[in-house]
Amino acid sequence: MRKLTKRMQKKLAKIAAQAESEIDYSDIPATKASDWKNAERGRFTDTTAYLLGSPANAERLNEAIAELEAGKGTPRQLIE
Repeated sequence: MRKLTKRMQKKLAKIAAQAESEIDYSDIPATKASDWKNAERGRFTDTTAYLLGSPANAERLNEAIAELEAGKGTPRQLIE
């Protein structure tokens, strides 16, 4: 698996340093403690590992993060 870029490390450190009360959870569903019993801090999902697995995909992921940070994201409804 590819390593995190300095930019990603900085972003994750900023998020990790936030006080719990500063985090906006309004856009995610509530969970129970049991939902997290197998969670591992610092472990990527298969999708993230895939996206970081090639320079082109990693670049696109970084571009998408930059777009979201610049307020250019578009809310979408999930299709289930």
